[in-house]
Amino acid sequence: MGLLAISVGLFMFWGGLLWRAPREASQLGRFMVSYLAVVPLAALLLVAVSRFTWGRLTTAVGTLWALKLVITAALYMAVAGVRPSREPRVLGAAPQPARSASGHGYVAGAPGFASGAVAGVVRLGGKPVEGALIWLEEPPPGLAATRLPPASLSIEHGRQLPPVLLASTGATLTTHNLDPILHTVRVASVDAVPLPPSQAAQTLELPEEAGLHVVTCDNHAAERSQLLIVDHPYVTFSAADGSFRLADAPIGRLRVRVAAEAGASEQVVDLGAGAEVALTLELVP
Repeated sequence: MGLLAISVGLFMFWGGLLWRAPREASQLGRFMVSYLAVVPLAALLLVAVSRFTWGRLTTAVGTLWALKLVITAALYMAVAGVRPSREPRVLGAAPQPARSASGHGYVAGAPGFASGAVAGVVRLGGKPVEGALIWLEEPPPGLAATRLPPASLSIEHGRQLPPVLLASTGATLTTHNLDPILHTVRVASVDAVPLPPSQAAQTLELPEEAGLHVVTCDNHAAERSQLLIVDHPYVTFSAADGSFRLADAPIGRLRVRVAAEAGASEQVVDLGAGAEVALTLELVP
């Protein structure tokens, strides 16, 4: 128990008080020192009681590490995971609040509504961009909304993957931490979820509002991705050649937006019945 208390104490106090550390500060030093200190201390204790073997050392260290992981995760949530979030910033665009489609939620149009298509290509510096997310912002009534597959986010090598995610309103986000350090994932003002160094998936509740949000890590300021929550069907990803197409779009003035890891852009177009508008969406980093 003494070794466990020392290891937990190192985690709480190494490099300064944990509860006073900035949210964006990396906690890598705390983890490395508090975990690695267990190895020589356990070896010295076993030698002192004349019970040292490599097998006993491995068992002791593994047991202490497991207990410490549970304790430090709980302590982190209690003292460092409840601080308010900063205002989120959308990558590649000016900060703006998430908005519900059409102000009061998207509604489907009547059967046989007048429609057209919006197509085009996404580029960055003249080169096509694959995997960019294209959608209509606050579209008029059109096709009935469809439920999207569950959204999933993995964190590996200090990077959130994929960098752009898509989810339906009312959905949840499944998160996986594949790194040997603690990450704490937050979406907008929703409570953060600590992800200890483990491959066990955890579920994160998402904001109820449709719109573009930023997924951040309380521990690592540079670690972020974008999440679009939609309540309508007019959304797609660009293909390998940067092309995209939104079929059966309602006619009228439409705001077409695109978001990618490399930047964002938008255009406003007027779509007529039976027409197809062709766009080139050039990303702004």
